[in-house]
Amino acid sequence: MFLVFAMSTGCALSAFFYNLFIANWDPFKTMDALFQSPKEKKEEGRKMSNKLNWEIVMDFFLISLTYIGAMLCSNYALTQVNYPTQVLVKSAKMVPVVLGGLLLYGKRYPWYDYVAVAVITTCLIVFNLAKKKSRAEAAQTVVGLALIFLSLLCDMFTGPRQDKMNKKYQVGAFEHMMFTNLFAMFPSGIAMLIVEQSQPFQYAARYPEMIQYIFLFAVCNTLGQVFIFQSLTSFGALYLTLITTTRKFFTVFFSVIWFGHKLNITQWVSVVGIFSALFMQSYYAQLAKQRKKDEEKSKRT
Repeated sequence: MFLVFAMSTGCALSAFFYNLFIANWDPFKTMDALFQSPKEKKEEGRKMSNKLNWEIVMDFFLISLTYIGAMLCSNYALTQVNYPTQVLVKSAKMVPVVLGGLLLYGKRYPWYDYVAVAVITTCLIVFNLAKKKSRAEAAQTVVGLALIFLSLLCDMFTGPRQDKMNKKYQVGAFEHMMFTNLFAMFPSGIAMLIVEQSQPFQYAARYPEMIQYIFLFAVCNTLGQVFIFQSLTSFGALYLTLITTTRKFFTVFFSVIWFGHKLNITQWVSVVGIFSALFMQSYYAQLAKQRKKDEEKSKRT
């Protein structure tokens, strides 16, 4: 819990200073925008921080709650479920995003995205289940399964709501990063004080060298979140989830190539399936983009 609070604080501060000194963001103007009328906000321009209102604040607050909730539930659940269930949860992150977008906001994805999600999720599960387990499995508990369900439920609300904000308010990557982590500081800080109380601070006082590692952890996490929120604002929540879900697979796959590790036939079939789905998705996405450009060009002429 303490690490989550440190992570949120580091990311919020980094994004705040970026917006303040590099993006020329005016925090006082942003606060004034909270109390302006909708008509006045339209005259401020397209920048989200200049037309902030309580609806946007509430959206960011809810995103932060589900974002922190998914992280905490997932981390605690993985110690209380068996290996197949862990694989299923880690590999199926794209499914809640698709379902949430469809059920909550009526968002429909192109057919090739649905196919890619189904194929990649299935292949990731098969790839991970086919490898040998080097440690004993954790016992399956009802609490673990409930936490996993809550984690996936939070994912279902987070991604689609982020897409809605990107489309409706043109949220920038560093604005998204700052406000999401700013609001995440409060629930994670309160949870830390209730659950862990003074234990993290006592531990840090006993082992002061730990502070430098926490700082490095916060720095690395901040750098990672820069790429995450850039991907979110550029490609959307589904493609971001695709990137974060397949990154571990690519790490394992490239280590196999680099160090000469062996994969069994089932894993190689899964590798072929994942790459085929990615290439198929990229190919048809480019076709759709080109078709849209051609239609716009024909309308102009």
